[in-house]
Amino acid sequence: MNKQDLIKTTRLARLKLSEEEAQEFTEQLQSVFKHFNQIASIDTKGITPLVYPLEGLVSLEPLRKDLVQKGENKEVFLSLAPERLGNEYKVPPVMD
Repeated sequence: MNKQDLIKTTRLARLKLSEEEAQEFTEQLQSVFKHFNQIASIDTKGITPLVYPLEGLVSLEPLRKDLVQKGENKEVFLSLAPERLGNEYKVPPVMD
């Protein structure tokens, strides 16, 4: 991305940048695109995609069993609220 591309993009986004900001953002975006190009150039043939990022670590650290446990006393938490309405927290209205 060059400075002209940045100016065109900011105009389309209806943003205004000073000359200094345009120069700074151009340099930053060029750095970001350089990193993207480095990542894109990595040969990933033969590498199976992960379902989730820690997929390989699960075998090293198995997840705990999902067991039903008695939770904390609801009344204790309700007693900490500034206001309550029965078994619910009372909060100020969000919309008029």
